[in-house]
Amino acid sequence: MKTKNLSHPLRPVTIQYDEAITWTAEDEQLVQAYLKVHQHEWEMQEANRNLVQAFSNARAKMKVVRTELIALTEKLKQFRTEADEAFDKLVLHNFQIEDIFIPMAEKMMKEIKAYQALIEDARNEFDVAHTPFQHYLEQYYDNQVWSEFSTINSKHIQNYAINSIDICLFDKESEKFKGWNSMNKGVQERQVDIINKTIDELNTLQLETTIQYTVWGEILKRFEWARLMQSKEKQFTLLNSN
Repeated sequence: MKTKNLSHPLRPVTIQYDEAITWTAEDEQLVQAYLKVHQHEWEMQEANRNLVQAFSNARAKMKVVRTELIALTEKLKQFRTEADEAFDKLVLHNFQIEDIFIPMAEKMMKEIKAYQALIEDARNEFDVAHTPFQHYLEQYYDNQVWSEFSTINSKHIQNYAINSIDICLFDKESEKFKGWNSMNKGVQERQVDIINKTIDELNTLQLETTIQYTVWGEILKRFEWARLMQSKEKQFTLLNSN
């Protein structure tokens, strides 16, 4: 019995065969199919590693955005308190709304724009990683390569008497690979869980951002309402004076 050692980036492949029997087309098909599943699993492993790095970078940016959102939320609370005081001054002291509110609003808008730039940058980082992640998942659940290997292996076993590769020793080799690959898949699945959790966290972050933007929108509506009231009051005063 002779040994054929084949090199592959995923793992070494060992094929044992009977040199007294001519190497057949089915022997070659089996080896090529076996190498093909190795190539498939290697590509999946490398894709997983790349995705882990990509989402790690995106997660780091998301943490920065999370910190800034907490700060922005506090600033909006403070702004709302100051805005309430400003509206009281409009009523009690007849101040012009543009003189009080606009300088405050402009300062707040700068804070919001700076935050928006951060969350958009984080979102772009996720979007770049998301497409290859979806492709990875499609490939992860695609068993076509393994099915083809199984079909070729079954045919090879049926014709064991005329084929050179020893079916018992090859079965041990393939079972060893399947056990190794199962552990490797387990590592990938844990990484996929982390990636999915990160995506959920980003969606939550965007929802919380929308809530804060809604708060800001309500403050602006109140400003517009106050300005409209002042304008009508001026028109009424002007009519009465005439």
